[in-house]
Amino acid sequence: MTICGEKLEEIEMEMILAGDCEVAKALKPEVAIEAEWGSDFVDGSKLSLNHHGVNSSNPAPCVAEFSCDGLKESDVVVFSHVDLDSIGGILNVLRDDIWLDNKRFWRVVAFVDVNGPHRLGECEHLTGCEEDRVYAWWAWSQENRAPRCQKGESIDISGYLEDCFDVLRRILGGDKELLELGKEFKRKERELNERSYVESCSGVAFRVSDSFVNHLYKSSDGVLFDVVVAYNTKFKSITISSSGANDAIDCCSLIQRAFGKEAGGHKGIAGSPRGVEYSVDDAEGFYRGVVEWVK
Repeated sequence: MTICGEKLEEIEMEMILAGDCEVAKALKPEVAIEAEWGSDFVDGSKLSLNHHGVNSSNPAPCVAEFSCDGLKESDVVVFSHVDLDSIGGILNVLRDDIWLDNKRFWRVVAFVDVNGPHRLGECEHLTGCEEDRVYAWWAWSQENRAPRCQKGESIDISGYLEDCFDVLRRILGGDKELLELGKEFKRKERELNERSYVESCSGVAFRVSDSFVNHLYKSSDGVLFDVVVAYNTKFKSITISSSGANDAIDCCSLIQRAFGKEAGGHKGIAGSPRGVEYSVDDAEGFYRGVVEWVK
C-alpha cells in the first residue's frame, strides 16, 4: 500500500477507534473517517471523510475523491466504527491496490452503505460477480466482528484492519472458499428471515437476532414492510431501517427522538448510541412508538 506514492509494507498510520467525540478530539487526528457519534463529529486536521448525520450529503469514504498531498505515515486516523465503507475509506487514503483496482466494487459498497443492504439489487453498478463478493464479505464479517469501543475508551485497530485487507484481497481476487461461504450465507438469509421475525403492524416489523436483520423487508409469506426495527442480542443495540417506500420516514430523526442526539445514521438506516447497551424491552418500546408515529 502507499501514501502519496510511497510504498509501505504494512500500515504505519496510527488507526484508532474512539468511543466518543471527546476521546477523538483528544487524539488530535490528522484524518477522520466516519468519526461521528450521532450529531457530534470530529474533523481531521488534514482530511475528513465523514458522511453521517449532518455530513450525510458527503460521499461515502470508499468513493470520496480527494488529494492525499500532505498525509504522512505518522498521521493519526480516527474512526467511530468499522464497516466495509470505512475500511474502503482507509484503503482510499492509502491508495492501496485493493481500492485502485476495484472501483466498481466500492461503488456498490457505497450504495449499500447509504441505502441499506436490502437495496443491493437496485445498485446500477451491481453484477453477479460483485454481488458474490459482497456476500462473501458479509459472511466473513459475521464471524469476525469489528472491535467495538465504550465511551471514554480508544482502541488501536491496525491489526484488525490488516486482517480485513487480507480477506478483501482474497475475495476480490476470486478466492473460491470465501465466495462459496458467501453463497452459503445468502442461502441462510432465508432461514434468518423466518427466525428473527417477532411481529409487525402498520408496515413496521420488529425483529430480534444476534445477526444484522435490517435488510429483511419481506416476511417468509411475502408480506412487505416499510420499516424494520431490530434488536441485536449480541451487542444489545437497536437499529431502525426504512425500505424507502415511505419517503416521510427519517430513521435518524426517529431514533434520535427516542435515544437522544448520540443516536444516529442516515435517513434510511440509523442506530442507537454507540457503546450503550439496551434491553429487548427498550427495543420493543421503540418499535411500538414507531408504529404509533407511522399510523
